[in-house]
Order: sequence, then structure tokens, then C-alpha cells
Amino acid sequence: MDFKSPYRQLFVYAVLACVFVGTSTWSYEQGRPLTALLLMLLAMVALVHMWRVLGRIERRWWLLFDAWEAGEPRRPAAFQRYYAKAHDRWLASMAALQQQQEKQEARQLFLETLLANIEVGLVVLRPDGSIYWHNPAAMRWLQLPPAARHVQQLPPAWEAWKQWVLQAAHHEERLFEIAMDHSLMSFASKVSRFAVLGEAFIAVGIQNLQHLMEDKEMMAWQQLTRVLTHEISNSVTPIASILSSVRELMQAEALTAEDHAEIQQALALVERRAQDLIHFVQEFRNLTKMPEPNRRWVQVRQLFEEVAQLMQQEAEAIQASIEIRVEPAHMQLWADRGLLMQVLINLCKNALHALAETERVRKLQLTAVEGERYLAVEDNGTGISPEAMRRLFVPFFSTKKKGSGIGLSLSRQIVRAHGWRLRVQSEWGKGTRIRIDF
Repeated sequence: MDFKSPYRQLFVYAVLACVFVGTSTWSYEQGRPLTALLLMLLAMVALVHMWRVLGRIERRWWLLFDAWEAGEPRRPAAFQRYYAKAHDRWLASMAALQQQQEKQEARQLFLETLLANIEVGLVVLRPDGSIYWHNPAAMRWLQLPPAARHVQQLPPAWEAWKQWVLQAAHHEERLFEIAMDHSLMSFASKVSRFAVLGEAFIAVGIQNLQHLMEDKEMMAWQQLTRVLTHEISNSVTPIASILSSVRELMQAEALTAEDHAEIQQALALVERRAQDLIHFVQEFRNLTKMPEPNRRWVQVRQLFEEVAQLMQQEAEAIQASIEIRVEPAHMQLWADRGLLMQVLINLCKNALHALAETERVRKLQLTAVEGERYLAVEDNGTGISPEAMRRLFVPFFSTKKKGSGIGLSLSRQIVRAHGWRLRVQSEWGKGTRIRIDF
């Protein structure tokens, strides 16, 4: 037995103290007071030694703790081998913690580099508007002064943004037009609210949409120009040809009754083509002129039933069923009833057209779910091809042979006028779901 171990010494002194106390008590009961006194003195000596051993153990553990705090890589000289294992375990733990810290620092460096190089501005605020953190893009877009510590220190151009950002709800988004460098710049901003260790924060993303909008605008103009050129050319070319033929007939010295009839027929054809062109221009003007919604509380189930009744004859013609699902049944919507009905009719007409081209059991479903905040028109028809999906909202583009190509574009404009979003989800050959998120 290694009696140098302080723990073994502590155990031996404790046993001796108990034995001396016990025998001292027995001796006193046997009428031997001097023996009892002597044994009690020995018990006290054993207790004193126990106290010293405890003090030595405490001092050595404090040496170990001091070494931990100081990061001492070597074992303290006062350590005996019964402390070596604790010190070695501590060194292994420190090495593992250091590896974890290095990995954490590498991840943090990666994130900092990533956030510093993206073009989306990120700024983290406290609820009182003080700036907790921001990346370089946020500093550039918000035109933050280097010493700025609060959103109120932003330039006056961001006044509307400053008022909105502190009051915005979680995941709320908004577009802003900001005067920068003597021009208007378009920005999209989104707010996220979160808490860390009980402290609330507001994370705000700021994205410059100017280049994207300019590219989209150029594409829209190109597509619109192609459509207008195509439609006008389709009308003007035959008109020019017909008028040329009429002029040749009119140059004849004498016109027969047959010539008069041919001229009348040609002029009637020219008139029809001109009326078609006027109708096209009128549709284009209606597409670009959207009235403000006159909102009222609308009973969604009643609206769906009226739409289904209007579509019933067309649905029966292709043997399609119309189903309605509204959750809850008394769901109401703050909307312009007439405009919303026009949207639903357009979407249902498109769905029935797709159903007519499929051989499976045809089903059209109108859905409204208040908890998930959406309306939907869904069919199990042919779906929309990937090529058509890319041009779906181009004005006057249609997959129907006799379609005008403005129904879906007009529907999206009405939905946007309500502040909602229209999304198309389709799988080619399986069906289409058009969803209105409100």
C-alpha cells in the first residue's frame, strides 16, 4: 500500500479517529477514566492529521486549477502521480476544446467573408433602432455614416424605410424607391425578428433591384414589341394587299357589276380587319388600365358557388366535375367582389380548357384555406409545358387557338392591385394549380 497517497492517509486517520473515540467511550464505561482520556487525545491527534491532509489536498487541487486557468502546458512540480491523471485528462480536454475553437473560428471567418462579399445588404437592429451589426453592402446601400449607431442617423432619402423597419411584422417585405446619385433606385427589403439569450433583434435584408428591373423591363419591352409587331402586321399586311387589288379594279375604264361586288367584298374584309385591330388595341388599353379595388367583406363559399354555377354549363359539356372546399365554411375575404370573380372565372376557363384535352376523369377544384391564407383553382388536366411556363404572363400569349392571351395577365394585375400574389404550379401531363396568396 502506498501510504504517501493523501487520500489513503485521510482514510487511515479517519478510521483511527473512529477507533480511538470508540475505545475511549468503552474505557470510560469500564471505569478507566485515564485510559479513556489518553485514547481521546489520540483521536484528536488523528483528527488534526486529517485536517492537515485535507489542507494539503486542497492546496494541490488549487495548484491544478491555477494551472488550468493559466493554460500551463506542463505538469506542476508539486503534483504527485495520483494527480497526474487529472492533469493529463485536462490537457486532452484543452486540446479538444482548442480544436473545436479553431473550427468555430474557421466557420465564423467563412461566414464573415461570405456576408462581406454578397451584394445583399444585411443589418441587425435592436428594437430601439440602435445598430447592432451590418455588412459592407448595407453600409453602401443605406449610405451609413462610419460613426452611425442608430437608424435615425441614416440620410433623409431613407426616411420611409426608417419608419417602416421598426414597425414591420416578422417576414414582412416591401419595395422602396430611394433617390440616390440624382436618380431613383429600387430596393426590396425584408424584416425578420428573432431573439438570442433573451435579447430581441431585428434582421433586415436590403437588395438592390435596379439592374434586375432594368433587365426585366428590357425583356418586357422586347416581348411586347414582338407581340404588337406581329398583331399589327397580321392586320395591316392583308389590308394593304386588299387595297392594292381594289385600286387596280378602280383604275379600269368601266366597272362591271361583278367588279362592284368584288370591291364591296374587299372593303368589307378591310373593315373587318380594321375592327379586329381596333379590338386588339382596346384590349391592350384595358390591360394597362387597372381600377383601384373597391373592397368589401366577401363570403368566399358564396362566391365560389356563383362561379361554379357560371361554369357549370361549360364543365358539363366536357363531363368535368366542379368541387368546392372552404376552410372554415364561413370564411370571409376583404376584396373587390367583382374583380375577384373576374379572376376566378378566367382561371376556371383556363382550367376547363386544359381538362378538355385529357382523357382521365376530369375534375376542377376551388379551394380556400383561411389558416394558410390562400385561394386556389386546381385541375387535373394536361398541365403547362415548360416552354409555355416561361411565357405565361406575357401579354397576348396564349396556348389556346382562339385565346386572347390577356386573361392571366389581367388576373395577375387584379391580384397585385389587392396586394396579393398569384403563383402558378404545374406539372406537365398531370395538372395545374393556380394559387392566390393573400
